[in-house]
Amino acid sequence: MAQIHGQVESLKRLLSELTSRGINRFNSIQDIQAFVDNFQNERDQIVLYHEQQLEREVEDLEVFINENKEISDRIKKDAKYDLDHRINNLKLLIAITNNKVNSRFKKYILSRIKLWFLQRKLESLIEDYPKLIQLSAYKIDKQIDCDSNKLFDFTENPQEVLNERCRPELNQLNYIKEVLQDFNTLILGAKGEIQVVKEIEKLSDDFVLINDFSVHFNPPLYRRSSNDRIYSIQIDHLLISKAGIFILETKNWSKKSIESLDLRSPVDQIRRSSYALFRIISNAIDGGEIRLNHHHWGDKNIQVRNIIVMINEKPKEEFQFVKIKTLSELNSYISFFEDILSEDEVRRLTNYFNAI
Repeated sequence: MAQIHGQVESLKRLLSELTSRGINRFNSIQDIQAFVDNFQNERDQIVLYHEQQLEREVEDLEVFINENKEISDRIKKDAKYDLDHRINNLKLLIAITNNKVNSRFKKYILSRIKLWFLQRKLESLIEDYPKLIQLSAYKIDKQIDCDSNKLFDFTENPQEVLNERCRPELNQLNYIKEVLQDFNTLILGAKGEIQVVKEIEKLSDDFVLINDFSVHFNPPLYRRSSNDRIYSIQIDHLLISKAGIFILETKNWSKKSIESLDLRSPVDQIRRSSYALFRIISNAIDGGEIRLNHHHWGDKNIQVRNIIVMINEKPKEEFQFVKIKTLSELNSYISFFEDILSEDEVRRLTNYFNAI
């Protein structure tokens, strides 16, 4: 199996864009595709979860309310018993005190005062009797009222409650879907590049694929044929093999995109990258950064071949210095060329390009 280095550029950019928008649930294009495929099912699962949660809460509330009502009744019964006991005791004290009223003057005055206080206390207890009974279970009755109101809301307006509970998760789900739709072109690009990687993996371990190879130039390179300056290049896949180096640019384009005049020509793009790579290799060989095995005829040349890999459609036309291949044609084309480099030279080239 071919050696694979690095992650495809479009996937890195896609995940970065999603993260900047607060979406962190994806780690691969497979995760994204699974989300798209299971979107409706995930929505249904959210609704189902909250429906079941609501049903459980209704059942629990009914149980809690009944249990608390029993507790409230017991508390009130105990409070009633205590109040009745206190009232009876006060009546008894009043009767005893009343009998002392006819005694000596001093005791008469004290008994009358005590009698007044006892009667007032008795009147207060009798007057506040219902209120005191009610207050004895105030906290638990308040909880019963709260739970009863909640239960009424749950049973009378279940759909409104369900909508309110589902809304944040469903909104987040819809938001993710809308963002993915905005990045559909980038997703298609990532899918195409990953398909290319999987295809290259089928080759032997003599092949080394470096994904997202990029270089910045300061000062820029001057390209005389197009009279422009190259400040940087980004190559989807740089394939190093014993047959030389292959620049692979992946396009997951429809027929309409191929015919569009608004899209930049991938042929020009790959030629530009090829020229820059040629300059990099030439300078590295001249500077001794890349060492090739000596041949008695002279210095060896590293062949750089340009391939645009079309995932869907491909144009019928042929282009100078650039081959257009479909995914199914790719490996057979790459494997066609004879070896010109040794295993050690491939390793040196790999180390050099990984170090840039």
